Amino acid sequence: MKDYKKLYKLEGRAFKKRAKELGVYYKETEYKHAFIFRQNYMKVMRDKYSKYKNFNKFESWARKHKNPIGFYKALPDDEYYPNDLTYQSDNTMKQEDFNAFLEILGIDIED
Repeated sequence: MKDYKKLYKLEGRAFKKRAKELGVYYKETEYKHAFIFRQNYMKVMRDKYSKYKNFNKFESWARKHKNPIGFYKALPDDEYYPNDLTYQSDNTMKQEDFNAFLEILGIDIED
């Protein structure tokens, strides 16, 4: 993940060269958007739900989806609006809704 973080600090030719080395050159724009989305999404989730029971399970799930494009695609696209980070930022789920969200992600909350 660190290599990807460094990638977006680069500009111009240096960015293109490093992106090609990492194998993301052909999808650099899509990847960059997904990378930024993942960072912002995780920030919102930490700000709002880090004190919720089972939040550690969400973070564990997120770590398993290190690739930002895979992370984006793994999020549900219906009730929880992953495309609309503003919606996610402006609303707060109750603990029960957060648990339901985790179950939709395939996370077992019964442990």
